Amino acid sequence: METYWNLSEKQRSELDHDGVERYIDAELMSKGCLRVEPLKLEDVPPIPEHETRRYFAIKDASYMRNDLLFDTLEAAEAVIAAHPSRLSTEYLGGSYGRGEAVEYATSPGALKIETIELPDAATFSVMKSHYEANAATIQTNKDRTDEYSKALATQTEALEGLWEDWQQCRELGAKHTKIRDTFRRYTEIANGDEAVARKFLIQATDTLAVEAAEAWFGEEFGPHFEESDSEEHAS
Repeated sequence: METYWNLSEKQRSELDHDGVERYIDAELMSKGCLRVEPLKLEDVPPIPEHETRRYFAIKDASYMRNDLLFDTLEAAEAVIAAHPSRLSTEYLGGSYGRGEAVEYATSPGALKIETIELPDAATFSVMKSHYEANAATIQTNKDRTDEYSKALATQTEALEGLWEDWQQCRELGAKHTKIRDTFRRYTEIANGDEAVARKFLIQATDTLAVEAAEAWFGEEFGPHFEESDSEEHAS
């Protein structure tokens, strides 16, 4: 079975992205790892608009909540006109939970009437079912995302270094190609004299870089002379 790592650096550098992908399955198979499938999430529909009704609420200035709701303004006004008292509780002989709870009647603070829009019980029941369905879908998506992240981490570990190596091979190939193309251009400038072209190529880069490019392509860039011989030839 041919894998990515069986290829030479030059062969790896010549792969495009899709070419590397073709070796992924073999690489994962050799590591005993399944390929991660694309993440698929469920659509979470928006909560639909719900109907509301107008209620008249009596608000006590000393309390934040509006507990008493009335269908008509007249009904709310009638309650205020009746001068209701409020049930209060205070702990005597100790703090909360330690003393004795004593209930007593107090006069409420200034009462006023506010209008508020609220769903009724039937509408709330429908709303609740929508919210619960959405919450279940969101949880499903979260679970899938968590599983996908774990599987992706396992796959990434199995492919550790592969994509980085491919980038390095491509950069190395581009470096060697530039040296080869420069040699060919220098040869044209020197009217076909490869020895002169090689001399100036080494000056522009260095001997090791030229030799590495030659090994990469399996060809020589001009005749190989000792430095003194090369200078004598060039002169």
